[in-house]
Amino acid sequence: MATPSADAASASSGKAGTSNLQPQTFSAQSRPDVAVLVVIFTAAILATSISGIFYIVAVPLEPYSGLPLVIKALTIIILGGVGSLPGALIAGAILGLAETFTALVIGSIWAPVVAIAVLFAVLVVRPTGLMGKETL
Repeated sequence: MATPSADAASASSGKAGTSNLQPQTFSAQSRPDVAVLVVIFTAAILATSISGIFYIVAVPLEPYSGLPLVIKALTIIILGGVGSLPGALIAGAILGLAETFTALVIGSIWAPVVAIAVLFAVLVVRPTGLMGKETL
């Protein structure tokens, strides 16, 4: 038994099993918002690549050298609120100031501990993060 949509498609084209739907093609020239997104994405990749080059020049590369950066990045994301760009910017500033202040007052060895301590403190007070939404 044929489905109603198949019957409608075959009736409209005149031939059984064929339809008159043509594939549509999209390009960056036909949609200006796509062109803007391509430029922004390219600029973001370029900025990330350049910052990675400068980081490797300043800090020697080891197999597990990325773990502290991943922990800081996840802390900033959760602290600011998942999916909130302004929250991530504010959380990055707060975390940077807290680590710098800790390194000046207590010592630089305790600066990484502050990231986890601040994360736990914010999650106890506000589980969605600083600027996170209550619902997804």
